[in-house]
Amino acid sequence: MGTVDVIPRRYAPAPMAEPTVRDIDALWGPATPQFAYQIADRIEALIADLPAGHPVRRLGELRLADLDELGHGTTKGPPQTPTH
Repeated sequence: MGTVDVIPRRYAPAPMAEPTVRDIDALWGPATPQFAYQIADRIEALIADLPAGHPVRRLGELRLADLDELGHGTTKGPPQTPTH
């Protein structure tokens, strides 16, 4: 059998730009209790590679806390622990 020629890719995927505050706000803004955990997963993935202390990471972590609180209002969220 002959060899297979490999054609170089002309259009390699561009590297993802560093996430911005606008990216976080675009995901977080329309959040509803029903979708809070799905949105939180997306924000977690977006900030995963940012160093600790990065302003966008800090905002993302704040928004994750907000989404967790929002998600507790649904029956699909993790069970709440009593606070008293």
